[in-house]
Amino acid sequence: MEDYNLLVVSDLHLGQGFDPEEGTYSPMEDFLFDDAFARFLSYQEHVRQQPRFGGRPWKIIFNGDLLDFVQVTALPKPGLALKAVKGVTDPKQLSADEQKNGLGTTCKESAWKVTCMARGHQRFFAALGRFVSQGNRVVVISGNHDIELYWPEVRKQFTIEIEKAYTRERRMTGEGKPIVLADIEAGVLFCPWFYYEPGRVYIEHGGQYESSSHFPDFLNPVSPTDPEHIQTLWGWLFGRYLFNKVESAHPFADNIKPPTRYVLWALRKAPLNTLWLIITHGWVFIRAFQSWRRSREKRREPPCDNILPCEITHQIEALADKWSGGSRQEWFGMLIQGVLTLLILGLGTAGVVHLIRTSWMEALVWLGAAALAYLVRH
Repeated sequence: MEDYNLLVVSDLHLGQGFDPEEGTYSPMEDFLFDDAFARFLSYQEHVRQQPRFGGRPWKIIFNGDLLDFVQVTALPKPGLALKAVKGVTDPKQLSADEQKNGLGTTCKESAWKVTCMARGHQRFFAALGRFVSQGNRVVVISGNHDIELYWPEVRKQFTIEIEKAYTRERRMTGEGKPIVLADIEAGVLFCPWFYYEPGRVYIEHGGQYESSSHFPDFLNPVSPTDPEHIQTLWGWLFGRYLFNKVESAHPFADNIKPPTRYVLWALRKAPLNTLWLIITHGWVFIRAFQSWRRSREKRREPPCDNILPCEITHQIEALADKWSGGSRQEWFGMLIQGVLTLLILGLGTAGVVHLIRTSWMEALVWLGAAALAYLVRH
């Protein structure tokens, strides 16, 4: 009989969270459910004495992207805090990219980002500490958005923040068992790729099967030319230089699926701003398309070793080969709609310009073409 009951959750994407000084959430925050998560863990502890759970403790498995490092754009406070991370005391001494888009992916920068995320999610981290104090276990599988967990310093900081948050809450409420950092470290397991119990369960985030987030070596994801940094993937570039700006303007953008629906909505509501963003950051989309083509042309046979049976490895590969998005026809239709939307805007703008210049016939032609494109789109 298994020693633990299993809970599996995925893709919570904790970011900067709630800023107690400003009294607001980061516009890029995707996880707003710290209190609900704490109640969720409390409920699991309450029901584990039921016959079907046999009184066994829980093991909660975070299947990748528990944390979202790329969406942390805040900087350490000027002075000693900034010096401890970057070696300078004035933010103006940072690069223009860091000032605008946040810190990079070194171990020190990533460990500070964990502190920043814990500051904005105190209830969440405290709930994990309480969960461990009750004899349960936490498993954290690395995903493409929290690949920085590769750094030992980052994993260490994660357990430190759990202990600090739980101890702070316990002192405030007077409830809970006292634990020390060593208890947290014993109760939190980090899996660099997947979690596997032979004959029971295999759990993997799956980012390696998506071209935008595929690392040539997931177990050693550092840059081959700069091993102090995590290797840069186009998905990371997309998040840092494009999607962070999108969510700053429209925090709900990440919740619209598929993403093409959001693009079409943005083109209708704010066409000029959307077009400017696409023009100035279009290189991200070019990198995306090139990466996708390379991944389709260079599909490799999965290796077989003694970690997983070959049969299971090939079954996983077969699942990865399935089309995971909508149908090709659906995506093609959305692409055509987007092109027609741009065409309508262009033709309509040309018609208005000719109208201002009192070129009535030319304006009529342009506006008529825009109307025809509108009808075709619908």
